[in-house]
Amino acid sequence: MKQFRLPIIVLAAMPLMLQAAPTFRQDFSHVEGENGVVHFSGNVYVAPCVLDPQSREQYIDLGDISARLFHQSGDRSKLIPFTLRLRDCLRGASQSASDITSHSVGQPTQRYTSGEQAVSLRLEGESSPINQDLLRIQGAVKGAGIRLLDDKGHALALNQKANTWLLSPGDNELQLNAALESTQSSISAGDFRSLLRLIMEYQ
Repeated sequence: MKQFRLPIIVLAAMPLMLQAAPTFRQDFSHVEGENGVVHFSGNVYVAPCVLDPQSREQYIDLGDISARLFHQSGDRSKLIPFTLRLRDCLRGASQSASDITSHSVGQPTQRYTSGEQAVSLRLEGESSPINQDLLRIQGAVKGAGIRLLDDKGHALALNQKANTWLLSPGDNELQLNAALESTQSSISAGDFRSLLRLIMEYQ
């Protein structure tokens, strides 16, 4: 940058120097200059959506559950909803829904519009040793795990191929549900806890 500015400054000052001392001429031939090089780098990325800070870490209370609800394997407690909020989603490209695996079944005619894109959501966690689709629980409760479902009540796969949702430009909400599900005819009383990791990829 200095190499472009210095000639302008010198040229602007030369008329004053010539008027004040027309016979004066300074010799700069013995002055040696030094050159420098500055390298710039960076990275520009496009985030299709921004995961709302309140959705990054959530604590979901499944509540007080009566052991009388469970009489056989597969019995569930009341569904407890939780939400993943995505902000400022960008406009996506046109694509057929048949190109991806939908998280729900029975929608063969569904298509992307020019304003929609898709997000795949992989649910990861330690699975129950009895039922691989249930999250393993820690604590005093035995004979149960946590079942994850979408907003329509369809069970979601755990530690398998990602489930896919369509997104519109702007803000979006992914509604999920969780419930305690028995793996045997009865479960023991006590408290329980579990951990679910969400991995999101945009398509």
